Amino acid sequence: MIGVIRVDVDNEGYLLVNHLGEKNRFVEVEPGVYYNLREERSNDYGGDFRTIVFGTDSMGRTMLMTDGPMSYSKAAWYETSGFTFLMLISSLLFIIGSLLYWGIKAVVGKIRGKNELEVRKGARWAKRVAVLLGVLTLTFLVSFLAGSKPDPVYGLPAAAYTSPSALSVWLDLIVSYGIVLVTLPVLAFSVVSWIKGYWKLAGRVHYTFFAMFGAVLSWIFYFWNVI
Repeated sequence: MIGVIRVDVDNEGYLLVNHLGEKNRFVEVEPGVYYNLREERSNDYGGDFRTIVFGTDSMGRTMLMTDGPMSYSKAAWYETSGFTFLMLISSLLFIIGSLLYWGIKAVVGKIRGKNELEVRKGARWAKRVAVLLGVLTLTFLVSFLAGSKPDPVYGLPAAAYTSPSALSVWLDLIVSYGIVLVTLPVLAFSVVSWIKGYWKLAGRVHYTFFAMFGAVLSWIFYFWNVI
């Protein structure tokens, strides 16, 4: 998600490389080796962004190597920062928004003296595990925002190059694994709700989307090695 390089080709055959917010033009000097034509170059987190070399890794994916300490691999569409952030933000907004909606609905119902009658025990447990998933997701969001401010020199959050506290490590493990584990019964209840007819149609649709976004969040955790 940080340090993305975008490579394109202009009409004259030069490589256009967008790096650290700047566009650089590269010309091929040897097969697979390109030289930066920009006189004033940005540093690649500690090295001159003067030469780039293309190759392949052991998995056959295209690699871009620089004369700085960083190297890059070509991202598939589901690995791009745009797709990842879209799915992450959508999941967080929907899950936390649902948690707030259920909370406000419960408070308003209590003020008006109305109680939501759910005669089926399964429906009550479905709502409880969904609320637990919402609380865990809210905790993850607060923790993520608290540790995501980038360092002005390194351009990375402090958690990327400093040792976290034991409390932070345990909190991250409990929250991330907790979200994944709680998502499993939420997915199961989303199927059961249609079979047994929990709530009205809108409620079942809402719960199904809630479960789907929980699964998306769990996939993001797994794919990006959070768990």
